[in-house]
Amino acid sequence: MVLYWSGTGNSAHIAAVLARALDDRLANLGERMRSGDNSPLVSEKRWVLVCPVYGWRVPRVVTDYLDRCTLRGSREMVVVVSCGTSSGNAQGYARRFFRSMGIRLAGFAEVRMPENYLALFETPGDEEARALNKWAERAIVRIARDLKDGRALKPRKVSLWGRFLSMACNPLFFRFLVHDRAFHVGATCTSCGLCERMCPLGDIFLSSDGKPRWKGRCTHCMACIAHCPRQAIDYGKMTEGRNRYRYRGF
Repeated sequence: MVLYWSGTGNSAHIAAVLARALDDRLANLGERMRSGDNSPLVSEKRWVLVCPVYGWRVPRVVTDYLDRCTLRGSREMVVVVSCGTSSGNAQGYARRFFRSMGIRLAGFAEVRMPENYLALFETPGDEEARALNKWAERAIVRIARDLKDGRALKPRKVSLWGRFLSMACNPLFFRFLVHDRAFHVGATCTSCGLCERMCPLGDIFLSSDGKPRWKGRCTHCMACIAHCPRQAIDYGKMTEGRNRYRYRGF
């Protein structure tokens, strides 16, 4: 079974490609989280987890959920992450996490795709994003082929800088930046409710004035900002004027 978590579509696309290649089922962890579905997942085939990296590790929202949700069947897991520049030492932290669940990390791969975390980084324009996605598709297809043919994914060498990012920067990232208090809505908002529907954690609701409000459970997946058709949502001043990226192919 291919499990995935995705806010702006990069990881959802990777998961779909891998599931087709492996003739396997897809499970959207965001949908399960939103509905409160913590029922066990069962797969006799090797598990595959696809997700972005948040603060140079597998997102905490994903590991917290998998801690609550029993994985039955296979005791092997392959992790494929999407990232803008580097996954740091996400590989090492994923290995430790799954070991604690009695599951062996059987492979790890990163796919570099367009940056989508506009609360901190510049995001590419549409033309650049398409070019990056075209390049990334080669890596995705290669990973899919290797997994289908039973070839081991090539181990990543993690630099000292990568270890530092995952070890030291990740706690600071979540402590000081990951909250929803800075989200605000501009005058272009039409109260369409798309942000509410797209939030995988159900963290958004439309208030009596028709404008979105946040409940305090945000994990910064950027789905609300990326999918707003009027670009009405911003995070403080950091996202103002930045391109709203979501996966649109290549």
